Amino acid sequence: TRSLQTLASEHPGEIELERVGESFLGRPIQMMTLGRGPRKVLLWSQMHGDEPSATPALLDMADYLLDHAEEAGPRLILDELTLLMIPMLNPDGSELYLRRNAQGIDINRDALNLATPEGRILKAVRDEHEPMLGFNLHDQNRRTAVGDSGKLATNSVLAVAGDPEATVTPGRLRAKRACSAIFEALAPFMPGGMARYDEDWSPRAFGDNITAWGTPVVLIESGGLPPGREFSELTRLNFVALLTVLQDLAKDDLADHDPQVYENLQRNSSNT
Repeated sequence: TRSLQTLASEHPGEIELERVGESFLGRPIQMMTLGRGPRKVLLWSQMHGDEPSATPALLDMADYLLDHAEEAGPRLILDELTLLMIPMLNPDGSELYLRRNAQGIDINRDALNLATPEGRILKAVRDEHEPMLGFNLHDQNRRTAVGDSGKLATNSVLAVAGDPEATVTPGRLRAKRACSAIFEALAPFMPGGMARYDEDWSPRAFGDNITAWGTPVVLIESGGLPPGREFSELTRLNFVALLTVLQDLAKDDLADHDPQVYENLQRNSSNT
């Protein structure tokens, strides 16, 4: 929370900080909003408390956009989009570095029961703002591989289905284009290191249900790094991926990105 307060104080009037609710143990859950565009994008991180890679990337991205607001790319994002960011949805789990919340519930499987205050907060934000796209930011098993390549999956992406038939709506097609944009942005940094996440419909999961409720979701899972690479690189890769995809979303709704690029990605494999 202190980092968010610092960020808001460094950019007065440019970031709106809103306490959208409290965790089970009463810790504040904050959302920061920036940009003035008509199209809303929701980004949330650390719904699993032990998956921290993307949280600092969201803060870094907000800081970068506002520090460079006079440059063409950041200005385009801020003019065309309104970014709704919840950098830490599960502060209780984060405090103890645990996946679940303080009730012992996996928030990501609470979309139907809404037994957790954290899950209720996420749904309420989605329902109030009805964003045109969502980014669900996670960390996966560091030993996950890219198909049978033997290479670690540094990042995996998924255009989350909104029904068991994996119907491709216009919104889900946008999510596939977003996944292709992420692959193209990260490929130079980690050649061969990107995979496609498991696509099975998960009826209790938040990504699947948020897609079903009308906000197509892009899942980004940060994975493992080759020996000698710093863990902080996962945060930098999230930063690059998100900044690139948001700029192309603002520019032309990702028109230059072929969803087939995403379709051609090898699937995640745990056979390592």
